[in-house]
Amino acid sequence: SDLPRASHMRARTSAVVADFPGAGIYVASALPFGLLFSVDWSPPTGDGTRELWQSDGTAAGTRAIAQWPRPAGGCTSIGLPDRGASSPAVFALQTSCDGTSELWISDGSAARTRRLRTFVDDVPLVATGGIAFRGALCFLTRSLDVLTDFPVHSLWRTDGTPQGTVAVVALPAASDLGFPLSLRGAAGDGIKLQFGRPA
Repeated sequence: SDLPRASHMRARTSAVVADFPGAGIYVASALPFGLLFSVDWSPPTGDGTRELWQSDGTAAGTRAIAQWPRPAGGCTSIGLPDRGASSPAVFALQTSCDGTSELWISDGSAARTRRLRTFVDDVPLVATGGIAFRGALCFLTRSLDVLTDFPVHSLWRTDGTPQGTVAVVALPAASDLGFPLSLRGAAGDGIKLQFGRPA
């Protein structure tokens, strides 16, 4: 895959700022410090390693900042926040197929890309619904109730530190409104929880 840079002058032009032969670029998020994206070196051309890269739109400013080898018998995937959702970026890393997930934070540098918390059963939904609120990032997690086989959601917040990544409240397992899907900013000093039903 190629990472292009587009500029708008008299006509739309683009230039390749990085090339990843045999790899795939699956997720990307535009944040204040630049573009954060994931590079997947999947078989047969790669060994399953997943990398996190940052780019300012130039070849010199495009670099790898973190790497996760494929776990034995498992899989790795990265979920990045929505465009401009948070800076530094908070993102979820699915480290294996058994449901274990990790929450990481990055300011676009290798030195400050670090793990905040490991979730054994809950899946952080940072990519689909994380929002900045009162100096922290709020996001939903989802787990499965083994007795009812029904999804259970909780509201979490993080201030970018392990000790500041905590659960706020567990949401009802079911309601007439459907399932909690995402968080949105509300008028005034609050958060609106958007509900919906799966297709």
